[in-house]
Amino acid sequence: MCAAAHMITSYAIIVAVMLKPEMKQRYLARFDELITEGELICGCVETYETKRRYGKGIDASGYHAGYNEVVTQHETLKDMRRYDEWKTNCLALLHNIAPTSGPLAERINFINMAEANRRHIETCISTLKALKESFKEGFMDDLFCPK
Repeated sequence: MCAAAHMITSYAIIVAVMLKPEMKQRYLARFDELITEGELICGCVETYETKRRYGKGIDASGYHAGYNEVVTQHETLKDMRRYDEWKTNCLALLHNIAPTSGPLAERINFINMAEANRRHIETCISTLKALKESFKEGFMDDLFCPK
């Protein structure tokens, strides 16, 4: 079989694969579980400050001019193992239903590269919610490909 015919046949097989309703419900339930877990993890991010003082130098009269204080905000997540497991579970779910290239794949790659801070976790949760909605409404049916 020539390469073009093989590609057309493969495409027809992929498009013909449709999820059974009960399997689609399992995927949707998994989305809900991961969104809930992500929100719980996001609630565990703790914020703290560090303060650093540094001298202003010498003023015009030759005396020490005082100090400036710089306050920096930091975030920490105490349970990194839980966070890493959540990210892995997100990627395992999305691996089955999302494309491997294009803008959508870039969003999924963000989940893989996300850091354990509130902003990144919130972005991952938003991505999961949007993908769940698209999946639920059937907009991703043509992308589904069992791997």
